[in-house]
Amino acid sequence: MALKQWFRLFLFCGISFCYHTVTAATVPIEHWTLSNGARVYYVHLTEVPMMDAHVVFDAGSARDDNMEGLANFTNATFGEGTDSLSADEIAETFTQLGAEIDNSAARDMAMIHLRTMVKPSLLKPSVNLFSQLLTNPKLPQKNYLRIQTQLLQSVKQQEETPSTLASIALFKKIYGDTPYAHNPLGTSESISHINEQAIKKFYQQYYVGKNALLVLVGDISLDQAKEISEEMVGKLPAGEKPPALQNSFPTPKGEAIQISYPASQTAIKLGTLGINWQNPDYFPLLVGNYILGGGPLTSRLFQEVRQARGLTYSVNSGFIPMKERGPFIIALQTKNQDVNQSLNVIHQVLQQYLNKGPTPKELQMAKKHLIGNFPLTIDSNTNISANVIVIAFYGLPLNFLDTYREEVGRVTKQEIDLAFQKTIHPETFVTVTVGPKGGEKQGEKKG
Repeated sequence: MALKQWFRLFLFCGISFCYHTVTAATVPIEHWTLSNGARVYYVHLTEVPMMDAHVVFDAGSARDDNMEGLANFTNATFGEGTDSLSADEIAETFTQLGAEIDNSAARDMAMIHLRTMVKPSLLKPSVNLFSQLLTNPKLPQKNYLRIQTQLLQSVKQQEETPSTLASIALFKKIYGDTPYAHNPLGTSESISHINEQAIKKFYQQYYVGKNALLVLVGDISLDQAKEISEEMVGKLPAGEKPPALQNSFPTPKGEAIQISYPASQTAIKLGTLGINWQNPDYFPLLVGNYILGGGPLTSRLFQEVRQARGLTYSVNSGFIPMKERGPFIIALQTKNQDVNQSLNVIHQVLQQYLNKGPTPKELQMAKKHLIGNFPLTIDSNTNISANVIVIAFYGLPLNFLDTYREEVGRVTKQEIDLAFQKTIHPETFVTVTVGPKGGEKQGEKKG
């Protein structure tokens, strides 16, 4: 569960916060490819007698086609049954083995996770059961109906969360008819129309060796890692790697969208197209955004919107790099009567930053923070796994973590200025506000 929560945070915050990570000398990444095309990434850690295994597929909601929520629904069925075990029996078996499984799906990827002790009497049966679930899943009708009901309830919860409503509307407007546009969870209507046959077809197409990568982190030897990788993903049919996603998106048209919602505060999200993980300006944008809106308590947006004017409790900005161009988003909540003032201040701060860039002091402090915090989460399998997943899935160099601090340290003001001027165009921003419309009273909900 910890990785799932981290990964959701990562997807929202993008390069604002993602790399409080690991040092070069302590995380050597071994890599090999199995005969069915599955790629394996292994990190040997001895701090705790545990192993984390993440199987990741290019099978996120960008692969839904015209059936929104199909990728998430398919991923949610993991662990529902084998030829001989029910979902309850599977859960009980993992509990008896001291192991945990969880799963998640986002726009780019779908992921299944096993955490287990490395004692042979616990490790081997945990890996074996995990392998059965992955390679020969069963989905009884009653389990399908239960999952469908749970997903419909999740959609209803989203509809009652202003910040989530803002995000859904923002992605839809920025990405139009392209694969990143819709809500990964789907809609009530689309979920109601997804059947077991569609799930089976999606699984057979995307949960295959050539579309899989396995990240193993923990107190297991290289020989054990090779054996485990064959057991976990080596038995998957080779299949085919899916075609590349659409990599050309129309430039968003500046637009304001207001969604009526009865509340004392309004959720605000501003966004436009940002970058993918291969963008050569990644590090200038990382450092530059920390100064603009990524740094807690110190960013320009925080200082002007929160500290100077008290318009919000928190405001942040971030790039969300994905396989293709992810968005750049500025997010906050404010009192209903302060919406216009908050937006005006944000636009002023952004335009001034684009015109003049960071000061020498801001640049120095941003580098110091990013470099200084870099090693702080080296003490857990979870955080190392999260970083290796990003490296593996997005095709970053295996020495990305090794060179991170050096890359941050060499960023110049000129590079930041050019990167932001090239990437961020205020006239393309979509602004979504979720709160009472003008003339509505708080608590009055209009249909």
